[in-house]
Amino acid sequence: MNPFVIGGNCCARELARLSGPNPQAANIREDFIDNKKVESCDVLVVSGVINNYNKAYILEAYSSLKSPKYVIAVGMCSASGALFQTTPLSDLLPVDIVLGGCPPTLDALKEAIKSLRSLVRKGESKEALIES
Repeated sequence: MNPFVIGGNCCARELARLSGPNPQAANIREDFIDNKKVESCDVLVVSGVINNYNKAYILEAYSSLKSPKYVIAVGMCSASGALFQTTPLSDLLPVDIVLGGCPPTLDALKEAIKSLRSLVRKGESKEALIES
């Protein structure tokens, strides 16, 4: 898995914990490292509020991902538009994994990544279902 992470607000801070010296996140970190070049990624991770300012950036990043593409919505703001009553990610893109919480716990993040690994092994993605 090669994720490209876009985010803001409190959920982005939780994701940032993965890159620091957090022993609880060590087993996630080895397979889930933030990449800087979106063209080399196949997973888009979006956290925080989705507004008019970042919609275009999110759509551009998604179109640049290599196929098969996978999308994770992290936190209630990106998952449902809750709290700030903004656009849910599923209104813009096919979302494979929805990780609720405000912000989600590290254990919930671990479970979401396990679910994503299972989808990748099976070669299943919402993008592929929409295209067929």
